[in-house]
Amino acid sequence: MSIADPVPGFAGAVSTVITPAETESLVLLDLTEDVDLRYHAVNPPGPGLGDHNTYDSVVTDAEGTAVCTIAGAGWKVLERSSDGHLMAYYQETITFPDGGEVRTSGWIDVQAILEGRWQSLYAVGTRGSLMGLVGTRELRGEIPRKRFRANLRLSRQG
Repeated sequence: MSIADPVPGFAGAVSTVITPAETESLVLLDLTEDVDLRYHAVNPPGPGLGDHNTYDSVVTDAEGTAVCTIAGAGWKVLERSSDGHLMAYYQETITFPDGGEVRTSGWIDVQAILEGRWQSLYAVGTRGSLMGLVGTRELRGEIPRKRFRANLRLSRQG
């Protein structure tokens, strides 16, 4: 899925913060993610197979208001045979001020993210008002390893 592909149920969505009683969906668009990255290269400066990283991020909306924080890790574990791109597996915990929590995981094409192309991770609400919501976290590199554009799209299924 690319950012240009509409996600079913999210047509015309706008960036909004919701209260627990309204938590049927959460759509946060055009966010800025500032990252404190700790990168561990097998053969500096990287990237290469075996490299890994941990990071903490602060995510803000268009007005500069902190929306959530992210703690994550990624591992560059394979080279895709079709194009030689490094593929990294990521896991994250996204924490909201009200105690809501979202976990993400999935594959990122390292070349694509370094070139500023959109990538998506699976996302699921695991705590608080967001528990049981599912969807995607989308990100695109703006300043490599320092700043990303981000979207989060979650909805209740079933």
